[in-house]
Amino acid sequence: MKLRLTSTAVGLALCAAGMAAVPAAASPILVMREVFAAANSTSGGTALDTGVEIAAGERLQVWVDPLDCWSAGAANRISNANGLDGNSPAPCQPTGNFGFWSQDGESFRFGALVGRIDAGDWFLLGTSFDQIMSDSGRLFLAYWDSNASDNFGSVAASIEVRAANAAVPVPGTLALIALGAYALRRRLLA
Repeated sequence: MKLRLTSTAVGLALCAAGMAAVPAAASPILVMREVFAAANSTSGGTALDTGVEIAAGERLQVWVDPLDCWSAGAANRISNANGLDGNSPAPCQPTGNFGFWSQDGESFRFGALVGRIDAGDWFLLGTSFDQIMSDSGRLFLAYWDSNASDNFGSVAASIEVRAANAAVPVPGTLALIALGAYALRRRLLA
């Protein structure tokens, strides 16, 4: 009987050790927001308040379909969220290379999707962004432009925020949990 209790205790300890090795990961935040070229322009519009709070050290990922188009006006000013670089794929055509626009101490391509945390510095998001953030606050998105009056269209931005070190159980940890559970079950059934 003493051997059986000791084996059960070892099984419980192995199972507990395996469980303790798996840190609880915070649930990621995943939302989609529509950003409008006119209403959310950095010149004449209002940046879109995404409602997403970010803490310093968290990972921010933003994706926009490269075939999702908006425009800085008539003629060849249609682009995706990377801006008017002359390289937007169809159906984001006709497009042209209009260079960069400087505003608020920042410089990005006309028509690019940009973001900022609260009233901090703007940063380029484009069609794909993945970075560990150094600032805390609310995420705002905007269309980078000098004149909102002739802009049209919108893009859908998928936003994900998660812990930078979000733990994923490694195979060794899972094996330890399984070994502990197996030993416990075997001893309880014996």
